Amino acid sequence: MNYHLNFNCPKKKKINKAIIFIMMVLCSNINIKSQTITNTYWVGDIQLGGISYPINLRLEEISEGVMKAILQSPLQDSASMQSLPFDWRDDTVSFVIKNPNISYKGVLNSGNDSIIGNLKQGSFSGNLIFEKRESPFVVNRPQEPQPPYPYSEEEVQIPNKKANIVLSGTLTYPKEGKPFRAVILITGSGAQNRDEEILFHKPFKLIADYLSKNNIAVLRLDDRGVGKSTGNFATATTFDFASDIESAYEFLKKRPDIDSKRIGLIGHSEGSAVAAILASENKKVAFVISLAGMGVSGKETLLEQNKRLFELQGVDQRLINVRLLILKEVFDTFNKVSKEAFPACVPEIVRKHTASLSEEEKTSLGMGKKEVSILILQLNQPWWRTFLTLEPCQYFQKTKCPVLAINGEKDFQVDAKLNLEAIKKCGGKETTIVYMPGLNHLFQHCKTGSSKEYGVIEETFSPEALEIIKSWIWEQK
Repeated sequence: MNYHLNFNCPKKKKINKAIIFIMMVLCSNINIKSQTITNTYWVGDIQLGGISYPINLRLEEISEGVMKAILQSPLQDSASMQSLPFDWRDDTVSFVIKNPNISYKGVLNSGNDSIIGNLKQGSFSGNLIFEKRESPFVVNRPQEPQPPYPYSEEEVQIPNKKANIVLSGTLTYPKEGKPFRAVILITGSGAQNRDEEILFHKPFKLIADYLSKNNIAVLRLDDRGVGKSTGNFATATTFDFASDIESAYEFLKKRPDIDSKRIGLIGHSEGSAVAAILASENKKVAFVISLAGMGVSGKETLLEQNKRLFELQGVDQRLINVRLLILKEVFDTFNKVSKEAFPACVPEIVRKHTASLSEEEKTSLGMGKKEVSILILQLNQPWWRTFLTLEPCQYFQKTKCPVLAINGEKDFQVDAKLNLEAIKKCGGKETTIVYMPGLNHLFQHCKTGSSKEYGVIEETFSPEALEIIKSWIWEQK
């Protein structure tokens, strides 16, 4: 679901856990001004891959003059780790871990309510500020379904004979009333499990629970190469995912407890394009629901996403314009030259547009040498080569079944107005457009729409959006 070119953390959900883990073994010079900071909670966050990861810190006095720190990264691991004893003096907090070369240095402010510092590991450097709180950050997901469920749940194995793989998933369905209407949930970009899990949110599990409680069968799958599904995710493209969903559709169609004439597709983000591809080819698909889906090209989506991302980060508009010029020329060049010739072109494009910028400005744009190297590697992967040239509109044009397109106003990854207008323009007369104020890419109510909010927001998926999805499905003949 995350399309932006992520230089600091190439794989959206593959976070460097060593950074957080080693922080939990503080064993060096820690000097702090006031004893009032002990026996209380401190909460900070570190930015990794554009997402905010809260870190809890508790400072305790275990005997006179002997202190310990207890740290926890609740969005990564529920376990806590304790430091070795250390002393407090003055107003500086610092520690060094020789292996794997991690250091932290911070200063306690005059109000004794925040520690302002920086964490380093190798080439990684990030601000880490702890603020005094009455309680620690706690992961709370009040919407997550809990057993016992008032519907049936079945583990399924679905072969994709074309790809010679087996997809694993969960089918939920009502206990009475068969044959059932059914939907297949299609994940967004990145390697996703059947719940489309991110930061302890499980939106697909919630959608499946809600719809099955309302007499609709739901099939959700681990992506190929993820979870219990076989195959290689790294070499797969959007069209490969469409092939996987086609196999899932054929699986449901053969089940006697499923109404074969009422099987629809619900795709989130890139999954919306997958749904449109399949529905444009298979005229028996009953309906398509696009959640935060694209109507414009992959190239245009990425350019708009980068613009919104850097605006949210407060980067100067002049620098944002430089980044967009670079990306546009890189993308255009990507389509003109061979895969072999492409890597040599990118550094020259970057140099041309950043010649007047300082090294600090280049870094703020994600256009340093390391970031450019990652960009080249990304764009030469099969998924990226396909995505950049993807035109979802041409598939929506060929889709004859009813389509519901829902996008959130504060979605920075897939701009709501831009993409809903495109889907409306290229869709048929049975295309319904819903613009939802206040929602982000995950359909959470939010403040800014930034991915930094995803984990700290307790809501997993807007109840209003769930109701719209359910009601619209039941309106279809």
